[in-house]
Amino acid sequence: MPKLVARDYSTQFASKHMRKDLEIVERAAQKLKVFTPLSALAVQIYRATEGMTHSEEDFSSVLEVYRKSSGRG
Repeated sequence: MPKLVARDYSTQFASKHMRKDLEIVERAAQKLKVFTPLSALAVQIYRATEGMTHSEEDFSSVLEVYRKSSGRG
């Protein structure tokens, strides 16, 4: 939690890798015809995170999507 408060997004697991893994989950779910609305939403959020130039930062940088969309960025 202290890293989030300090906005320390030093990479332990990059956002781009989280997005990639979530896309793998999404493709597998589609193949199996399984409804996974939360993973589909997570993919969209991580794509937004990457669009905000946080793809190389830790996956916790997803918090910036919420900060900026709430006007607190």
